[in-house]
Amino acid sequence: MNAPELRTDGAASDTHARLRVVELGAAWGVGGTEQAIELRAVLLDRQAFDVQVVTLFGGPRFTRLVERGVSTHRLEGDIGRLEGVLAELEPHVVHYTRPERKCRYSQAVQAACLARGVPVVIETNVFGRPAGWPQARPPDITAHMSFASMLRAARLAHKTMPALFDEGHRAVYLPVPTPQGYGTEPSASREEMRARLGVKPGELLACRVTRADLRKWSPRLEAALPALMARVPELKLALMAPPPQKRRLLERRFGGRVLCLELESDIRRVQALYAASDLMLHSSGIGESFGLSMAEAMAAGLPVVVDSTPSMDNAQVELVEHGRTGFVVKSAAAFVEAVRILATEPERRREMGRAAAARAAERFADHVVVGRWERLYLDACARAGIALSPALAAFQQSLPPPANAEEYRDFSAAYAASCARALGPPPSPVELCRTAVTRARDSVGYARQIGAGAVWRVIRSRLRSGSLGRD
Repeated sequence: MNAPELRTDGAASDTHARLRVVELGAAWGVGGTEQAIELRAVLLDRQAFDVQVVTLFGGPRFTRLVERGVSTHRLEGDIGRLEGVLAELEPHVVHYTRPERKCRYSQAVQAACLARGVPVVIETNVFGRPAGWPQARPPDITAHMSFASMLRAARLAHKTMPALFDEGHRAVYLPVPTPQGYGTEPSASREEMRARLGVKPGELLACRVTRADLRKWSPRLEAALPALMARVPELKLALMAPPPQKRRLLERRFGGRVLCLELESDIRRVQALYAASDLMLHSSGIGESFGLSMAEAMAAGLPVVVDSTPSMDNAQVELVEHGRTGFVVKSAAAFVEAVRILATEPERRREMGRAAAARAAERFADHVVVGRWERLYLDACARAGIALSPALAAFQQSLPPPANAEEYRDFSAAYAASCARALGPPPSPVELCRTAVTRARDSVGYARQIGAGAVWRVIRSRLRSGSLGRD
């Protein structure tokens, strides 16, 4: 297949020659994966890239792209229309997201890319799962949300990190919106937001931000709350957004000390909550393949307290440097101790917050991450035989250098060391029993919520992958 020629705007200079990129999304909710697509679609350099956004369904993030004037195309729920759209757009790069091991949506995307001869196909692998089907058009680059998630993929595939690197796998963090990049500022000042929340002078505000999903709820953090409230009497906890079943329980047990907030799709309002807070308390029942809310809180200067979940996704120990930008804890008792330290040592809390902000600016800021994507796109196109104009080649060289294979080779040992560096004793038998009961009750609640048909699809998918356990 001949590589498509680069279009220009008709000017004599090469400067405006651009690569045609399709950013493809299925649904456009408020999750971190969708935010990454939104920020790339806005921030990719328009002198180097002609960006088109294609969506299967709509959503708040897609609406924002339309409002910003980004060129968009809707498939109206019919993935079969993708091939026609690709025929019209003739992209050099198609970038899609695969959330599952066996994903019909991803299969359809690959088939459409194969049929239209798309030179470069890039996949964002959300949960570090190998593909569960013979791929018609394997991606040229498989991007993982963290090194920890890529390590999980390597272990599931019985390969090493260097082997995956040689196959085109890379770790690219999710971007955090910044005033320098996406152009966001908190919708309210710290003082205004604390007043709205009813936080008094001298009180300590911790926040937790995630979607109202029982799978993401943490039995460990729930188990820690009674002792936490007793040991740190000045603490208030703002939760965005707890599952409805948990909201009723928390408000009954802790009254006004737990502030249950509705889910926000407006980035500025979420940033206002971070600005009002003194620290973040985070925990997820299924762990994190990245953990965007933690990165956002760090960017806002908050130290993060989070537990390690080595048997599941565990990128949180990669994001949070234990003892420097927050605390990684082993148990409910350690959650209590970490918050007690931050409450009683305000200068240490502020120092950790400054270190967290510096780490986020270096690694997670939107313009930094998008620069890495730009380099990946250009490098992949050059490898695919697409001739880059002199202006594009110069732009390519101005971007962050290509990925360093040694960083991937050494990550397994670094990850093991991060898992070992954690505060507190392991969970007690009592905690293990209580969290197991809570998790079982929540699993039943989630099954009722999604319905018998969806439960059967999950079981069938796991059977096909060789295990009933979550992979």
